[in-house]
Amino acid sequence: MKLRTCVSPEGRFVFGVHQPEFTANNYRSSDAVEPLGELPDGNAHTNTANFPPGDVHEPEGTWIYEVPNALPFRGTTYIGKAWADARANDPEAIALPKAPAVSFSSGQPDQRSANSAIHQLPRPLQLALAVSSTDPRDLCCLAHLACTFCMDTQGNRPQGLAFARQPDGRIKAKITDDALFDAVANNRHLPDDYKVAMVLRPGVQGGSEIMGEWPNTGSHVFEYLRRNSYIPWGHYAANMADGDVRYRVRDLSLQDMTGMRHLYYQRTYIRLANLLNLPRVANRRPLTGSEMEILRQHIVTKLRQKKNHRFQPGIVGMELRVRLRPQRISAACLPPADSSAVCVDSGNRTGGGGRRCLTGLCMRRSGGRFRQGVPEDHRKTLF
Repeated sequence: MKLRTCVSPEGRFVFGVHQPEFTANNYRSSDAVEPLGELPDGNAHTNTANFPPGDVHEPEGTWIYEVPNALPFRGTTYIGKAWADARANDPEAIALPKAPAVSFSSGQPDQRSANSAIHQLPRPLQLALAVSSTDPRDLCCLAHLACTFCMDTQGNRPQGLAFARQPDGRIKAKITDDALFDAVANNRHLPDDYKVAMVLRPGVQGGSEIMGEWPNTGSHVFEYLRRNSYIPWGHYAANMADGDVRYRVRDLSLQDMTGMRHLYYQRTYIRLANLLNLPRVANRRPLTGSEMEILRQHIVTKLRQKKNHRFQPGIVGMELRVRLRPQRISAACLPPADSSAVCVDSGNRTGGGGRRCLTGLCMRRSGGRFRQGVPEDHRKTLF
C-alpha cells in the first residue's frame, strides 16, 4: 500500500507547491456599497472593493505548500508560502505569545470584596477568568464555586472533595458546575493542594484501577486501566502520580518520560506474551529493564516458531483537551481544486506529472487542470 508521507523511500523530504490561478464567477444581484469611515484627508473610505462588477480572476495567487505528515494517519498540512518563508527567517515567530499576568482580585479593595464580585460575574466571564487568571486567589474562589471541598480544621486548605451517593448507588463528587470545574482544575496557577483534591489524587475522578507503576523518587508514574473506553481490548493510560505535579511540557523530566516509556513497553510485551501463551511473568512489581529484554526475546522466538498469529492491534494516541477561551475560533480552507501545481522533491521542481515526488499524493494534469492523484488504498481506514 502506498502511503501519503513527506518522507520518500530514499529518505528525502518531499512536498507539493500549489501556484493558484482561478476564476470566481459572480452571482451577486446587488451592490451594498457604503462608507466605512474617513481617511486622514477627510475623504470617505468605502467598501467598493467588496462588490466587484463582474467575475474575479486571480492570475497568480499566493503559493501554497502541501505537506503530507511524516505519519500518514495524521493527514496533510497546507501552509501559505509567505507565512512559511517569514517563519523560516524568524523561527521564534511561530511560538505562541506569552500569556500576560491576569488578576481580578488585585483590582478589588480586599479579598472579601473580590470573592463577592467573582460570585456575581456572569458565568461566561467566570469561565474566561478560570482559564485566563494567573492569580491563585481568583482560582481558589472559582474552585469553591465549582464544587464543595472538605477543608482542614482551620478552614484554609482543601483536604478533599465532598461526595454524595446517587439514586443509582454510585458515589460522585459534589460538583455544581462541570465546565467551571474543568477550567479551574486545568489552570496551572491553581495551588497544588487544590489540584490534588480536585483531579490528581487516585480515585477522585473515578474507579479506574492502577495496574502499573514507575515508583522512582521525584518521578512517580501510575498506569491506569480504563475499562469502558473506546479501545475494546483494554485502555491503559500513564499519568503522573499526585505527588509529582506536571502541568507544562517543560516541567516533564527525562525520568518522567523514561517511566512512561517503560510502562508502555512493559504493557505491550506482557500483552503479547499473554496472546502467545508464554509463561506469566512476575507481577505486583515493575519489570526491570533486563526482564523486559528477556521477555522481548522470548516473544521474538515464539513468533518465529509459529506463523499466522492473529493479534488485536495496539493504539498509541494523544488526548486533545478543549480549553475554554474568550476568543474567536476560525477555520482555514483548502486550496481551490483547479489550482495549478508543481511537485517538489527536496527543492528540485518538476512538472505536475511527477508522481514519485509526493510519494503517493502528487498532481497530474487532467483536462487542463492539475488534480491530485490519490491511490485507492489511501481512502481506506488505516486500522
